[in-house]
Amino acid sequence: LGDLVYGEGEIELTDAVVALLKQAGQTLVTVELGSGGELLRSMRQTSGSETVFRGGVCGRSIEDLGSWMGFGDAIAKKM
Repeated sequence: LGDLVYGEGEIELTDAVVALLKQAGQTLVTVELGSGGELLRSMRQTSGSETVFRGGVCGRSIEDLGSWMGFGDAIAKKM
């Protein structure tokens, strides 16, 4: 999408991300750790995101994410 992506004025960061994803013909999936799903929630609430935002997962620990995503504790601990 670019080296720097930001919102300005009335345009929120997630609005800018959605617009750039549409322009590039790309989609986005997120993996969050310790954020409480803030990015997931913000992206889902952004108008037009349903065409480019595929969803995401959020966990409290890297081990939880590793287990849910199927790559196990050994790999998760290396992250």
